[in-house]
Amino acid sequence: MSHLPEWTLVILRSVFILIILFAITKWLGKRQISQLSFMEYIAGMTIGVIAAQVSTGLDSKFFHGVFAILIFAVVPFLTGI
Repeated sequence: MSHLPEWTLVILRSVFILIILFAITKWLGKRQISQLSFMEYIAGMTIGVIAAQVSTGLDSKFFHGVFAILIFAVVPFLTGI
């Protein structure tokens, strides 16, 4: 494990996850909730839950969570094509 205090790891993970979420939002496009399909809405909620778990779950691997977030972002994009 790292020699950093746990609160520092939570801050660093949260900042990196926020950057990733902002990039995904730009990539998928800005839409109102009423314009989302059911699949996009569920994927958005799931991405939020995964992001929260990755930010605070210090026992889990960071890149596994990022990979899961990217999968849940790509699937609605591909179904919308």
